[in-house]
Amino acid sequence: MARTALLSLALLASACDEPPERPPVVRTPDWAKVSEGQTAEARRRDVPVAFENDLGLRFVYVPSMGERIDAPVDEAASDAPAASATTAVYMQITEVSVRELDRWPKAPRRKPRDSIRGATDLKPASVSFLQAQAYADWLTQRDDGWAYRLPTKQEWSHARRVDCPSDSPPEWFRRRSNLFDACAASHIEGEVMKDHFAWDDGWPQAAPVASFEPGTLGLYDMVGNVSEWCQDVKARPRAGERTGDSGAGPQGMPRLPLRPFEGGLRPVCGPSWADGAPLEWALQSEELMNASASVSMVGFRLVAERRPSGEARVKRDG
Repeated sequence: MARTALLSLALLASACDEPPERPPVVRTPDWAKVSEGQTAEARRRDVPVAFENDLGLRFVYVPSMGERIDAPVDEAASDAPAASATTAVYMQITEVSVRELDRWPKAPRRKPRDSIRGATDLKPASVSFLQAQAYADWLTQRDDGWAYRLPTKQEWSHARRVDCPSDSPPEWFRRRSNLFDACAASHIEGEVMKDHFAWDDGWPQAAPVASFEPGTLGLYDMVGNVSEWCQDVKARPRAGERTGDSGAGPQGMPRLPLRPFEGGLRPVCGPSWADGAPLEWALQSEELMNASASVSMVGFRLVAERRPSGEARVKRDG
């Protein structure tokens, strides 16, 4: 009996001496071209730095503006009052392609016209805001782990500023941006000053997604290829409307409420293959479009957020 008790105590002491079990380190997938800062921040928060859903859509973790990451944030990239992106999101690394959209039962049976180069199923899907939002809702309904939506203008602008800093040298953008250039100009009838364009990327119109190098966050085509739909945008308050924040924003500007545009208009952010020099103008490209309109220069990418188990389907506004 005494020998058994001593053996039990020895085994207990041996177990106490063993180091505590550490959580497994999730390997970063080879396709995720993320920065060391992204990886470190994801580990600190105990979240994956990247994931791929069952349809093959790939997303990377985007730290919020106030968190430490490798690239500087260019506050001058937007003329809108800047505000911290307080919620970290996962952003799709590419624009949604025609092939990806075709998995949706309600996908429009319309292919991008390109008589110059092929691979149209890998090119960005040109759809309306309403179609893009419906596609995101469909993905959410079939996925128990993630909710999908279009990014807000704030989220998209933050990701662009960090992924493609405005003060990067022109050569950096040439390797990452499909903008209007000498190649596009060569397909325009009439006299065009082709010498005006700084480079030729080989694509006169939209290129297949991920044809160019990724940016700092591992995102592709955040500058060029197609402009992208966003969910909402900061709007000026109506006369007498309370903003919900009495404090001043950056540079003394009032903080404005975040709400969808009225009148069927939605923001389209970023330059497309039809936008060109000067680059600083293209980086600030932003337009409003009717939510039901679709043009070849406008596509979309999604963001994803974790869904608690058993959470009801997320409702969308608009």
